[in-house]
Amino acid sequence: MFTPPPSPNPPRRQEKASSSSVPTTPLLESSPTRAEYLFHEEEKRRIGRRFRLLVLLVPIVLLAISATARFLATEGPSTYDLSSLTSSIRRHGLIKHRHSLHRRQSTDSDEEDDSSSSPSGSERPTPSGSAPSSSSTPRPSQVVPTIPDPAAPPTLPTPFIQAFDSRLPQNFSSNSCLAFFTNMTNTRPFRSCRPFSLLLQTSSTFISAQQNITLLNELVWGTCNTNTEESECLSNMAWFADSLQKECEADLKDGNLLATDTLLALKAYGLMREAACLSDPTTNTYCFINAARDVNPTNLYYYHLPLGLPIPPKSSDPQCTACLKDLMGLYGEALKSPGGPELLPGLEKTYESAAELTQGKCGVGYALTGLAGSASSVRVGGATMAVGPVVAVLMALLV
Repeated sequence: MFTPPPSPNPPRRQEKASSSSVPTTPLLESSPTRAEYLFHEEEKRRIGRRFRLLVLLVPIVLLAISATARFLATEGPSTYDLSSLTSSIRRHGLIKHRHSLHRRQSTDSDEEDDSSSSPSGSERPTPSGSAPSSSSTPRPSQVVPTIPDPAAPPTLPTPFIQAFDSRLPQNFSSNSCLAFFTNMTNTRPFRSCRPFSLLLQTSSTFISAQQNITLLNELVWGTCNTNTEESECLSNMAWFADSLQKECEADLKDGNLLATDTLLALKAYGLMREAACLSDPTTNTYCFINAARDVNPTNLYYYHLPLGLPIPPKSSDPQCTACLKDLMGLYGEALKSPGGPELLPGLEKTYESAAELTQGKCGVGYALTGLAGSASSVRVGGATMAVGPVVAVLMALLV
């Protein structure tokens, strides 16, 4: 009887069985490498998504800042109240509310201050954009007079000297700005406040008086002792500054020096009035008069800092006096006050270099540094937008 040969299938099944019994260790060993690879791939995709998001957000943020800037430029200073600054200056703080400009003291002296309009003679002295030259410094041989006693006040010019005491130029970009300057310089709310910040650069009489220390001393006394209350003058100048930004918008955009410099001076009225009235207690004299008398004009240049005029590079030898220390302390306190840099853009621009010069010459006790330009910001008109926080948020997206 024929016996068939063994079927080959069982060995094949055995082969399968044997193949199925092959150790899987190599696959297990490769599993961590693959997981790590997949993790890195996912991390790359995640970073890529965040980077693309950042690329999209940066233009959006820049467009938002640009749109806000245009909005603020359009709105102007109507919502920016210059008189809202609460200053820690020794003798006063800027008032938080605005009085009506029609409420004025009806004194004979005020009437005299407002009795004459600006003369129509030669062109008035315009701000030069630089600190005064040493040639205008009075002779040092003149004895500095003491501060007049309020009980026996000096005889002041009648009417009192005024800013813009010569004919206004006609190079305005807009008729509204010309009308504003004409009206402002002929109103009692402006004239009766005797703004030192404007007399210093725009009054030919005040500039000439620097050759006559006695007369200059009386004029400074007059700016410190106005018949109109100081708080009312602060409100008046804040109102004029707001109005100038509205009526002279085109001139400010065109960089008209008369408009831009007057705006700085109006904003700095309170601070510069305080600076002009600082006294040397050891001699009972005005610090400004001492600086004007000195043959070295460097200390006199410090009074122009709030007007955006830096100390000239060649004038790097200030006199380390108590008056200089008080003046720089006054400036530092003003910049540290809430809203100080916005109200005093001229001082913010010039303070830091002056403080470094003062420290280098007189010591760290004479001035504080790091008060101006310490934060990254975009300034538009009277508003400041912080850029630092925005950048920080965007950079956090990459973490």
